[in-house]
This record gives sequence, C-alpha cells and structure tokens, in this order.
Amino acid sequence: MKYIKLFILLISVLLVACADEYDQRYDTFNDFDKARLRNKSWFPSFISNDTYNIKNRHSLDEPLFSFGTFSYSNNYYYDSIFNKEPSNKIDFSEFSQKLKQHLKHRPYWFLTIDNISPIDYETIKEDRFFIVRHRIDKKIYFILSN
Repeated sequence: MKYIKLFILLISVLLVACADEYDQRYDTFNDFDKARLRNKSWFPSFISNDTYNIKNRHSLDEPLFSFGTFSYSNNYYYDSIFNKEPSNKIDFSEFSQKLKQHLKHRPYWFLTIDNISPIDYETIKEDRFFIVRHRIDKKIYFILSN
C-alpha cells in the first residue's frame, strides 16, 4: 500500500511537471508588478495600477496562445485605451474567431461567447493581443495568438 501511494504521487508529479499550459494569478497590481518581466509579457502592456484579479493561462508549444483577464476600477484610463485610435478597433467577430481557434485550451474562467451580445463589448487589437472590454462589469479579456 505504501508503494502504491508513492507510485501515484510520482505519476502525479510527472503529469504536472510535463504540463503544456501554465497559469499565472495575481490578486492585485502590486503582486503583478513584482513578477518577472518574462511573466508580464503574456499580458497587454497597458495594465494599470488599478487592476486586480489578474489571470493568465498560456502555452509555449505550437500553437502559441495565451488567455487572460483582469478587472479594473479606473474607467477613464481604459476609455482612453479603447478610444484612442480607430485603427486599433476591430470587430467582435475577429476576437470570436481567435477564441474558436484555441477553444480547446480556453480556461473555465475565460469569457464564453455563446450567450453574449457583442454590443456589450468593445474590441481592439494591440500587437498580437485580441482584447475585449465589458464596460459595465469593468473586466477585460484578451487572447494572445500568432
């Protein structure tokens, strides 16, 4: 019995160590700010000091992807991001398409698009990030994809 428990523990450790997907979670911006620069690269550059409940799941394997979300309190700051240039605005369908492309990797906490109205969301593209914002919930979701 002792060896069976040891075997199960060893197999569990190996499965976790060989996982292709990595999770990051930060309760506050201060926690996020202390992270290594490499860890921050999985997030859009505009994250501000009012963010909280910051989450990310990413993979280094092909296809490269990252899912993330965070909540915020400063509407004015994010209004300026989402309204700064018409050239960065995209249709919600482009975000939806990226989500469908990586659907099997979508974390349980990420936005589902089946029962939502695109009218409630603003959508932009920044570099390789496809980003949507729900203004009322003060929540941003993003997908990084090549």
